[in-house]
Amino acid sequence: MTSAVRIVLGLLLLATAVVVAIVEIVAIVDPVGTAAANDADPFGPPAPWHSHIIPVALIAVMGWASLRLLWRRNALSRQGLR
Repeated sequence: MTSAVRIVLGLLLLATAVVVAIVEIVAIVDPVGTAAANDADPFGPPAPWHSHIIPVALIAVMGWASLRLLWRRNALSRQGLR
């Protein structure tokens, strides 16, 4: 994979992780407001806490993958630090 493709893919993954993180933070901070945005049941109970496990795991995996793509390989050995 060329470095340009790796950088673009890493930045896209990082941007997606940031957007998902912002949405998830809003859902955690204001669960009643998030439930009110549900057109099927706007006055129903908010989602339980364990429904946030998968999005948080997705954010972590996307962040890790983007950092792996953006991290320059052998950067430390080129500087004589390894």
